[in-house]
Amino acid sequence: MEHSLKDIKWGKIILSSVSIYIISFIAITIIITIYAFILGVEVRGEPDQNEINNFASSISNWLIPLIEILLIFLSTSLLFKKEKNNILIYGLLLGVFVGLLNIITTLFFSNQFEYSDLFILFILSICGYFEGLILERFIVKKGKTA
Repeated sequence: MEHSLKDIKWGKIILSSVSIYIISFIAITIIITIYAFILGVEVRGEPDQNEINNFASSISNWLIPLIEILLIFLSTSLLFKKEKNNILIYGLLLGVFVGLLNIITTLFFSNQFEYSDLFILFILSICGYFEGLILERFIVKKGKTA
C-alpha cells in the first residue's frame, strides 16, 4: 500500500494521542484509588500513605506504557475502520505523539529529562508501527475491513 503524509488527518492523530494519554492516567488513578480503598478497609481507618505511594510508584512505571500500548492498538483499529489507508503511518504517529506527551509532561512537572521517557517513546513508536503493520498486512490481505 502507498503511504503518504499529505493524506493524514492530523486532528485525529492529535486528538487520539491526547485521549490515549488522559485515559491512561485516569486508569492508573482508578487502580491506585481502589488499592487505597482496600487498604483503608483492611486497617479500618486511614490507610498508610507511604504504602500507597510505594504501590503507585512501583506499578505506574510499567502499567502506564502498557495501557498506552493497548489504547494505541484500539485507536489504530478504530482509525482503520474509517480511513483504510496509511494505517501504518497512523499507528506510528500515534506512538510518537503519545511518547512525546510523556516527555513533555515529565519536563513540565519535574524540570528534568529522564532517559526512561525516551525509551518509552521508542517502545510506543515501535508498537504503533507494528500494530499498523499487523492491521495493514493481515486484515487488508484477507480482504476484510476490520
